[in-house]
Amino acid sequence: MDVPEVVYVRMSTDHQKYSTENQLDVIGREIAEILNAEGHRTDLDRLWARAIVHQVLTNEKYIGNNVFAKVSFKLKQRRVVNPRDMWIRAEGA
Repeated sequence: MDVPEVVYVRMSTDHQKYSTENQLDVIGREIAEILNAEGHRTDLDRLWARAIVHQVLTNEKYIGNNVFAKVSFKLKQRRVVNPRDMWIRAEGA
């Protein structure tokens, strides 16, 4: 009896990231379809879309947290995105 050879392939970090993002897109699209089929509308009375679902699922304000200082700028200069360790988080606000 021939036993098939098992080949272990490790996914690259880029491939893993793409795979995860792709799965989130599919899930977001499915959630949007369900919400629309049940007649639910967004706060602006629009149909749900994958991008809107993604925004709700990834924004901390929807679980009661406020996050400040994500970006900063000085007058007449470009906006700077601050690193996560500089963010100010108020949980349960």
